[in-house]
Amino acid sequence: MLNGEDPDSQNPTLGTEFYTNGESFGNGSTIQPMNNVSGNIWNNTNIRPDDIYPEIFFVPTDISYTNAPEEITIDRSHYHLLKFTNPYTMVDNSNFFIEFNTIPVSSNSAIDLQVYIVGKNRGISFFERSDWRNSPDVEMVGTISKDDNYHHIHSENSKHHLIRLSTNTDRTIGNKHIDISENFWIVLMASTPSAIRSWKLRYHDKSKNNGRDNDGLTNQSLSETDATWFTGNEKNRTTSPLSGLPDAHIHIARSGNSTTGVGVNLDSPTPSVIPSGHSFWIKVNQGYSSSVFPFTKNSRVKNSNSYLKSASLPKYESVRIISHSGLLEDEIALVDVKDASQGVDIYDAEKFLGNDENVLEVFSLISDKKLSINSQPLSEETTIPLGVSCKSSGIYSISLRSNQTDFTVLLKDSLINKIVNLSSSGSYEFEITQSGVKLDRFYVTFLKSVATHVEDSSDSRDIIAYSENGGIWVKKSDNFEKVRFSVYSINGGLAKKGVLIGNNPIFIGQFPTGVYTLAFQSSDNTQLNSVKLLVAKK
Repeated sequence: MLNGEDPDSQNPTLGTEFYTNGESFGNGSTIQPMNNVSGNIWNNTNIRPDDIYPEIFFVPTDISYTNAPEEITIDRSHYHLLKFTNPYTMVDNSNFFIEFNTIPVSSNSAIDLQVYIVGKNRGISFFERSDWRNSPDVEMVGTISKDDNYHHIHSENSKHHLIRLSTNTDRTIGNKHIDISENFWIVLMASTPSAIRSWKLRYHDKSKNNGRDNDGLTNQSLSETDATWFTGNEKNRTTSPLSGLPDAHIHIARSGNSTTGVGVNLDSPTPSVIPSGHSFWIKVNQGYSSSVFPFTKNSRVKNSNSYLKSASLPKYESVRIISHSGLLEDEIALVDVKDASQGVDIYDAEKFLGNDENVLEVFSLISDKKLSINSQPLSEETTIPLGVSCKSSGIYSISLRSNQTDFTVLLKDSLINKIVNLSSSGSYEFEITQSGVKLDRFYVTFLKSVATHVEDSSDSRDIIAYSENGGIWVKKSDNFEKVRFSVYSINGGLAKKGVLIGNNPIFIGQFPTGVYTLAFQSSDNTQLNSVKLLVAKK
């Protein structure tokens, strides 16, 4: 099993686990070899979450799991300051987990344990100010109650509470948008002078880690300059470095699209393959701590697609659009999520372009972000830019794979100013004469309540309008002798105007394929009902 979350893709020799002072723990991706059971059957029963998610820690997992911890008080005169060097490049919509092994002194009397995060480039002297908690670079991100159970238990020695956060679109944390790039602090505080109401932080002596202390030095006196664990006194406004290794760590991992449960480029709603570069879990029956999951050489298949992780969650209505390059395809999903924002948020998934010279890759755009899954609340008329990327010129096509919504889906090719109704035509073929990334050629429009023929059209007493084989027909009611009309394209340009006389259906002209809005006005300048039409030739 491989952990593919290297912090720097340009330097794959970097490890995925780090001490709090920034020192790499191990080289490259975490590898857990399989053990041969028999024949071609292999297994490994020692996979842990720490093998999957990038981590910054004081003490390696093997030590905290197997050694009994020591305890130190957390109260007003002994709150704890944990400094983390952050070697990872932060991106939006990343999971950020704060984990720590603490216990209330009294399950009946302990006050809530407060958890703060402090932004980068703050030295230890910052905490010797009386008002440090009021700084815009400080935010309380969670509390732990005496009644809260541990989030997870690794062993009798290592049990963790967890504060779950995620990065904002500007790659910061929290409501105050705390910058955690390069370095940050986590502060654990129980603001009480009473011993019975305080907490304990569990830690390990440096002797358990071959003499390496939290400052990175081995078998030497603790360096106050390089220390990453301090205690603070709220009353006296003093701080002191501490020797040892708290059982506390940070996990940072990019999120998938689990919020919507929508994936792309899957063989089926339940994919039949495990993508390369992905970790995975095996479910075992209750009461069992391990399982054998056999693989044979015949189980291997060529990795011809790029997969995203997805979870089983309530499904949202979505539209799937695919690009075709001969027999090869790429896919995006556009999802109607009422709670999503118009910008990039937890409902979206970023698109990472590949290097295959034979594939036309497709993505949607929000500002400068390329998305493979774009979730937003779709209105009566919503237009979304559609980008493509190819390594070679040629003939390609875009089509509608599925449409779970009640929207009509139109594709506009702005290069030749052509609009195609993907909901009816199914596919659009086009030529790309120059390779590269195209950000402004294609647009997808979602339309509701669009009349396509007379049965769909407006049936109000004022005006009836419908489209037939590329033409527009209009019939006014007997209540008006004359009615002025204006026809507008989807871009708002005036396509035609005129006057309706008589009560029979009137043909007002042929129009290029597209969506048009018809506005009507009576002779006394009263605005009548407007009609939106989708015009297309059979």
